[in-house]
Amino acid sequence: MKDPYEILGLEPTADIETIKKRFRELSKKFHPDKNPATQETYKEIVAAYRLLISEKAISPTNRESQKSFPTIPTERIHYNLSLANILAEGFKVSRDFSTEDYLDHFQADITVEIYKLELVLGYQIPLMIPTKQTCPVCGGHQEHCYRCQGKGYIHQTLTWHITLPPSTRPEEIVSIDLTPLKETYPTLQLKRQSLRLRCHIIDAQEI
Repeated sequence: MKDPYEILGLEPTADIETIKKRFRELSKKFHPDKNPATQETYKEIVAAYRLLISEKAISPTNRESQKSFPTIPTERIHYNLSLANILAEGFKVSRDFSTEDYLDHFQADITVEIYKLELVLGYQIPLMIPTKQTCPVCGGHQEHCYRCQGKGYIHQTLTWHITLPPSTRPEEIVSIDLTPLKETYPTLQLKRQSLRLRCHIIDAQEI
């Protein structure tokens, strides 16, 4: 691959906002929806953008850029096994139904609505993961702990950012491995090792 800065026509000192602005300009000019003949050029531009934006996002000298890394809005992330969604589908909440019973109906834990371009650019998907963790105050060993009330564990919702492969097909169900989450938070108690996410691709976004 050529120098990504050269592909985008930028100096190596360009900051993350300059890179984004330049990418938008080139996208309008070379997007294959407007001119199919520029498809290979556009792919090269996208690859260069993804490389540079990732490098800037993880750079220890630019921590603020991590917060600006493009993400999917939370309103386009649907948790199929939420109580509201289960009731809306006509199910009755009962101990006779297990998670697998509900999954047989929904096929996926989560459905994400994503534009084709967001998928190609590697937009992050912020997933809200309900977890059970060993109490960080008493380590799960104190009967009168103020944090866990003597239970030894606490319930906490973590936000975990993932990206989908650019080759993901419409309505494809992708298995999300939860092992990295466990490695990041060693005290997590996970009942399942993976989640199923359905990728609902909507019309290409104009930028």
